[in-house]
Amino acid sequence: MGEAGELLVKGALVIKGYLNRPEATAETIVDGWLHTGDIGYFDEDGFLYLVDRAKDMILRGGENIYCAEVEGALYTHPAVLETVAFAVPDDRLGEEVGVAVHLKPDAMLDAPGLREHMASRLAAFKVPRYVWFCQSPARECQRQVSQARVERGAGPRVCRLVREVRVWPG
Repeated sequence: MGEAGELLVKGALVIKGYLNRPEATAETIVDGWLHTGDIGYFDEDGFLYLVDRAKDMILRGGENIYCAEVEGALYTHPAVLETVAFAVPDDRLGEEVGVAVHLKPDAMLDAPGLREHMASRLAAFKVPRYVWFCQSPARECQRQVSQARVERGAGPRVCRLVREVRVWPG
């Protein structure tokens, strides 16, 4: 109870497999259990709480960081209009935390100020190392950033820099 993990389901109404996709079936259904890709936990009353998607989890030096938790902390800053957290490949730790942030009109915030705000709400290893400030919605910014870095060979889960983004590395 209380510890987050991947949600597995089993039962008569759960799919038996993917049509003509045996590899996908073998990856998703193991010993009759469907691996949903959802991360959640049960509370002491038996209620299930969904935390995030496994594919949205950042694995930094063996620590699991849920994007939804990072985004939730970012949204507590009064200057943040929209944000998205994502993994940035790192040679030493495997992945680092990156965020794309779209500020409210006329709001002022820089990366050190954002990190200071985050440090009071998250464990130190969850505070974003990379911060992109975007003039377009953060999720669109993150998609654009990801595509360009992939094109430059930086890895499949990272952002690309576009003319409207400023990078503030750690």
